[in-house]
Amino acid sequence: MEIKFDEEGLSPLSGNSFYHIPSDTAMSTYYFVQSLGHFSCAEDYYTKRIGYKSFLLLYTVSGKGFVKVREKVFELSTGRAILINCMEYHEYCTGEGALWEMKWLHFNGSSSEGYFKILYENCYACVDIIGDSPVSDHLDELMTLLKNNDKQFDIKASCLISSILTEIMLAQSILLEDSTKHTVDSFIQKVQTFIQKNYISKVSTEDMANIACISKFHFIRLFKKATGYSPYEYLMKYRIGKAKMLLTQSNLSVEEICTGVGFGTTCHFIKIFRLLEGMPPLKYRKYWK
Repeated sequence: MEIKFDEEGLSPLSGNSFYHIPSDTAMSTYYFVQSLGHFSCAEDYYTKRIGYKSFLLLYTVSGKGFVKVREKVFELSTGRAILINCMEYHEYCTGEGALWEMKWLHFNGSSSEGYFKILYENCYACVDIIGDSPVSDHLDELMTLLKNNDKQFDIKASCLISSILTEIMLAQSILLEDSTKHTVDSFIQKVQTFIQKNYISKVSTEDMANIACISKFHFIRLFKKATGYSPYEYLMKYRIGKAKMLLTQSNLSVEEICTGVGFGTTCHFIKIFRLLEGMPPLKYRKYWK
């Protein structure tokens, strides 16, 4: 989707803004608030910015907005949040024909830049905030504390900002886990298909790792975690499964079946068959045929 950003910024339809001048101690030690607010924006709302020493958190309460940063456009639908480094050029606006209710926070200090770098290094600048997350409530609490001129605002604000950033990192970790699971599921399926097509041939763990395009030892660990078997164990079980079918559905000899399911020697085939089935192949045939 291509989003067009206007040349001039427009004000929100309604909302509240709160501004704060942090103490020297807050700026040198804590996370500190610069400004924050709660806006309801019409479809023509638009902002662009560069060179502002601040990090901006945008959180969508309802509706939808779009953020352009580092030449990418992110859709901020309900429950989504994004962290922006305001030193870099960025733009955000409401979608055509839509309303956008959002809460926002300009902050800096402590490890703000570190959190930002982690989010962008992992390609998850925009995250879904889970339903029971306190992010929205924490933003409300910051606004209430500032509105009431709380004398310990800087200390309390630092704690709340830290909690908000922690929630964002937890939300990102869920995305990373989902992404990793999808990747693992994909290569596991690819390796299983490879085994099904090539089990008669000589297949090594290195061959399977090459199919997965990862190192041998990393492949073995992930494969066992996903299937419960090492790659070698999985291959043996697949070959024995084919052998069991041939033993009960054909009159082929043990030697012919051994060759037909990919074992190099009859001795090795009988040894693995006995290990997995608790009996030698001929006894299995007599028992089940």
